[in-house]
Amino acid sequence: MKELKTISAETLIATPYEPRKQLVRGLIGEGITIIGGPSKSGKSWMMLRLCLSVAEGRPFLDMETEQAEALYLCLEDNLSRLQDRLFKLVQDAAPESLHFAVRAGMLGNDLEDQIRDFKSKHPALRLVIIDTLQMIRTPDPYRNAYADDYKCLCSLKELADGMGLSIVLVHHLRKLSSEDPFDMLTGSTGLQGASDAMIVLKREREQNTATLYITGRDLEQQKLKLQFMNGEWSLLERYNEEEIRELQIPDFIHAVVAWVPKVGWEGTATALLSEMQVTDVPTTVVTKLLNQHHAFLQENGIVYGYRRTRDARLITLQRVPDSEGSECEC
Repeated sequence: MKELKTISAETLIATPYEPRKQLVRGLIGEGITIIGGPSKSGKSWMMLRLCLSVAEGRPFLDMETEQAEALYLCLEDNLSRLQDRLFKLVQDAAPESLHFAVRAGMLGNDLEDQIRDFKSKHPALRLVIIDTLQMIRTPDPYRNAYADDYKCLCSLKELADGMGLSIVLVHHLRKLSSEDPFDMLTGSTGLQGASDAMIVLKREREQNTATLYITGRDLEQQKLKLQFMNGEWSLLERYNEEEIRELQIPDFIHAVVAWVPKVGWEGTATALLSEMQVTDVPTTVVTKLLNQHHAFLQENGIVYGYRRTRDARLITLQRVPDSEGSECEC
């Protein structure tokens, strides 16, 4: 019998781990994302703009992107229709780092190998869009709906996690409305359980505005108001932008960014609060706050570390060389 490998809650909450990468900050991370919307609501236009934004390293719906290669499997389209859409969306030269296919294998039968093969030939590939999910799956009549939906995504999720890919699956919505927009995704809750993030586009016919609902394991829950004109989606309003901004970064973390000496610092949580002259933060939550926001610290030129000795639990805060003199937008 293999002994369980465990970690204490105290150690886990204080130890910094590399955060999961986000290809589109606040929207698309590594793993599986499902985006659902009504038929003819503009989902494919949105996915094409997403691909172009990533391939060119430009913002998507005012959100930062990491430039990378993209593969768009448009399995309900043809090359002529794709060309017409590109004519409308591309102002200058089309990016060579965006690739299309209108035919692909089925899930569990060729598709995974096709993506692996493409990734081996294009190491910079990070975004794969499959439009639509229904075109790559064959339901198993001998398995219940939840198990079938869950298993449907397992091999794709394993592929995405193993190769550092963001795989976006375009899906349909039920015709019946629901108070919870994510309950409108066609299929069982098995799809929701196996995915890392879900996005729902709600747009009434004949209307040029829509609402985009976003939720995920590593994402803030968001609600965006969008406008669709001439094939382009644009952001009109981020309904909860102010609340998210207020909740994101505590004042203590901003104070740490401003305080850390150029030579760096090491010591206990008690010593840190004492030297910073902070009196309104409990000693017991210092390592939690530093670890929870270590990505923000790193963005502002400070690397957080944590180690235990026989006598103490030590925090390290080190400024990276090129951050000296940089200012935090506090």
